[in-house]
Amino acid sequence: MTRGGGVESAVLPAVDLEASPVQGQLASAVLDLQGNMVRGQLSPPDADTLFRMLVEAGSLETTMEGAGGFRRLTVTFSSIRYVVARDEEHVYIVQTRAG
Repeated sequence: MTRGGGVESAVLPAVDLEASPVQGQLASAVLDLQGNMVRGQLSPPDADTLFRMLVEAGSLETTMEGAGGFRRLTVTFSSIRYVVARDEEHVYIVQTRAG
């Protein structure tokens, strides 16, 4: 689903995770709602796996009234944590250390 080189998005991401990193950030990625990598340093296989988990867990669709779809999700493994958030155009993934 994701492509490592980045794709042009019609709408620029609202947050630049490279210019303004989250505290403890190890890597990040910005994906479009189809799972294509727009920018970031997170490995494409990791971004693809997380995106597929999100699609299987629930709808990425949302309406202006806020019905349906997730807004934020945290996935924690033994040593790594991924915080995932979204807006109307993008999915934002931040990788940090768990613990």
